[in-house]
Amino acid sequence: MNRFLKNNSTWIGLSALALLIIILAYIFKPNPPDYKLNAGQSLKLMNDRTLTISVKEMEGKQAIDIRSAELFARGHIDNAINIPGRQILDKESIQLFRQLKSEGKVAVIYGSDELQAISPWLLLQQLGYKNILRLKGGFTSDNKLAETNLQSTESSVLDTSVLHANLGVSTVSKPLTDKPKPESINLGKKASAAGGGC
Repeated sequence: MNRFLKNNSTWIGLSALALLIIILAYIFKPNPPDYKLNAGQSLKLMNDRTLTISVKEMEGKQAIDIRSAELFARGHIDNAINIPGRQILDKESIQLFRQLKSEGKVAVIYGSDELQAISPWLLLQQLGYKNILRLKGGFTSDNKLAETNLQSTESSVLDTSVLHANLGVSTVSKPLTDKPKPESINLGKKASAAGGGC
């Protein structure tokens, strides 16, 4: 036994280290975010115009710019904090959102346009930050806030009436009574052609 341990001590040590790493990774695995909303509630939020704010209503609210650091450096709203969209769930960002929530402050997320701000805003809504609104519009390349208006020729392609209806969908499966019969295939030989050739 001692001879086996001497000859394989390196492999046994590496195996023990790998096992220790796997156990530690399992013990200290991060917890996934606890989402508060289902898909229907998220769609309702996206269509709720009371959760958007106009440029005129920005006063007294904390502006959160989700554009890249380069665009933020070119120009931004006064008092804005830059949190690029890909960093919205970083530890520092979450601490800021918790602080704003605990102080009862309202924050407004904006990007280059309203569409850019929807996903990060919706993610924060999912995590329970109800004090965060989104800007109706965005910060243009001309370093100006521009508000977007729904054109009279535009209409929503999303049927929101189903969101308001209380539909009971049942999942009753139908028993199979008629089973399809398997097809038979005739693998008979073809008659060979008379004469020569290939």
